[in-house]
Amino acid sequence: MTIDEIIDRKIKEQVDEALAPIRPLIVRLLNSQETPIENLIDALEVALMLGEAVSTEEAKKRARQKVYYLARIGLPYVRTGRKRMRFNPAAVRKWIAAGGLEKKSSEGGRNS
Repeated sequence: MTIDEIIDRKIKEQVDEALAPIRPLIVRLLNSQETPIENLIDALEVALMLGEAVSTEEAKKRARQKVYYLARIGLPYVRTGRKRMRFNPAAVRKWIAAGGLEKKSSEGGRNS
């Protein structure tokens, strides 16, 4: 056995030993459908997820305003500053899948 093979085997043993306590978590994350950590996105990226037009500066402005309105009525967001909010893409996808826009439009309009 060469020195390199001995070193490789020792490194592998130490890495396996170090990862043993968190191995179940790693396996669960690898098998899950959702990315555990995603970068937060801004209102314009959420607008793109919602299918809003963003081809002109005016359209981008309206799309952002719509996203901020949706945040006020239920779209999940993360406050990252006094006047700054960002959005978790996974939470936005869940909100859309749960009905997001349709839920609000079916509730409003009439008093019962």
